[in-house]
Amino acid sequence: MYFKCRKLIISVIITVLLVISLPCSAGQVSRFTDVTGEDWFFDEVMELYGKGIINGYDDETYRPYSYVKTDEFIKLTVTALGYTVSNAEGYWASGYIEKANTLGLLNGLDVTDYTKPITRGEAAIIIANAVKARGEEDSPYNGMYPFDLGAYTPVKYLSAIKKGFEKGIITGYEDFTYRYSENILRSECSALIIRLISPLERMTDHAKQYEGILLNASEKITYVNVTDDEINTVIKNTVNEIKDRTGVTFVEKKVYETKTVYEIQYYKSLPYSGNPAYSMFIFRFFDGETGYPETQWGYDTMFLKVEIRALDWQDEIPLSFYKSKIKNALCCALFGNSPQPVSDYMVEWYDSIRNMKTEKAYNITEDNSNDTLRYVFFTMQNTVCNYTFSYR
Repeated sequence: MYFKCRKLIISVIITVLLVISLPCSAGQVSRFTDVTGEDWFFDEVMELYGKGIINGYDDETYRPYSYVKTDEFIKLTVTALGYTVSNAEGYWASGYIEKANTLGLLNGLDVTDYTKPITRGEAAIIIANAVKARGEEDSPYNGMYPFDLGAYTPVKYLSAIKKGFEKGIITGYEDFTYRYSENILRSECSALIIRLISPLERMTDHAKQYEGILLNASEKITYVNVTDDEINTVIKNTVNEIKDRTGVTFVEKKVYETKTVYEIQYYKSLPYSGNPAYSMFIFRFFDGETGYPETQWGYDTMFLKVEIRALDWQDEIPLSFYKSKIKNALCCALFGNSPQPVSDYMVEWYDSIRNMKTEKAYNITEDNSNDTLRYVFFTMQNTVCNYTFSYR
């Protein structure tokens, strides 16, 4: 009887120890008071803590919805790669930054203030360099990249973002945009670091749901009264950002008494094409004096006018695809004029107008400018959003 009880007690102890040693899951107690098993990043945070890569804060929080600073991201990456560096006296991160420089992790990174929140573009550069430091070889990739990896995303970030995307470390947002200028949350950072050091955790099929957007048909573009050789480089680059295999693109030259206008018209499908009134959006480039007397909207001196009508067709193509297309195109059209903030402004106004009641969405005007560029937003009855651009 004694031995039976003893065996039973030992069995219970072993069972309890096994349960305690199992990884945490939903409903179990977390090391951090602000991270629970219900959070999508729970496993990543717990794994990083178990590996000694993160410690959290003295108040036992992880603060998953706070932004990661550049020096913090560098420390995480260096530590995740297996290097032991101690906090330095004075500026605590100087040792980590020095080690990161030695490893080549900061190659191509244009940062002087390491205490500011890191952007997604900057993080991509460090991740791409870390992949190289790990000795990983390039692998073939024939899929898609996020919609906003056109002219909207600065060249200095493109190769790094694509590298991280090809490796399945970077996945972007649910609307398939990357948003290089936004900052990274600590929760998002935990997923990036885990995917960097654990290839089995990488996302290899994150673009499949969108592949049909660009791969299901041949390119559809029509030239009217003009050829590709006749248009200048700025217009040509803008056309290249707009044309695709999903919609229909028209490039038309219109000659007037005082001016020549080059229009890039984008249509949902062929039955709607050819009539600007049915376009989704239009880019109009003015060559020479416009001949318009109006000054309120910049008509008299504008070199570019953009009209955006309806982008949301309630089909399988996400709205972010068309918004990114407009952003990419405007960054070509406004080359050299800090176009990214202006393109964000355009899309924000479009969203605002679409959310207004019809009677309140007309006759809205907002005049903007910077040192060299004047851009005016206004609404009219037949077009959702109008934007004129002129030099100051």
